[in-house]
Amino acid sequence: MASESFEFDSVNRLAAGALGPPGKRVFFLQIAHAGGVVTLKVEKEQLRVLADRLFTLIPESRTVELSMVPPLQEPLVAAWAVGAMTLAYDEGDKRFDVSLMELVEEGQEPAVGRFGATLTQMRALVHQALAVVAAGRPPCPICDGPVDHDGGICPRANGHHA
Repeated sequence: MASESFEFDSVNRLAAGALGPPGKRVFFLQIAHAGGVVTLKVEKEQLRVLADRLFTLIPESRTVELSMVPPLQEPLVAAWAVGAMTLAYDEGDKRFDVSLMELVEEGQEPAVGRFGATLTQMRALVHQALAVVAAGRPPCPICDGPVDHDGGICPRANGHHA
């Protein structure tokens, strides 16, 4: 069954979050709009890269209070998993345009999503996403993978514990 595509010129709220214990968490990006809420599953690395890129593009995002960012709205049922994401910024309108493509098996047609968000909304998302990513396992000092990956042996340590 094909997943549903969407397009929202503007959104009411953006949120990022995760469920589960570190090492087994599932990450989400949630988009609230006038007609409801769309929840998408994302990889931790996708969320980290999005937040890092936004942090670079929006220097004043360092001043956002995390307590002002809304949590994910339950129930958390992902419409689909994100396979690719692009980010564009219109300097004149001070608005972001985010395009998403579903992760699908070869030969299947992916759903696509697009939403527009304000500078303020994306600024708030930066801190929430960075906090969600940081709440997991710390990175290995040798390979940058998560500590305790695959039983605690770092692939770059040639079979030795890091």
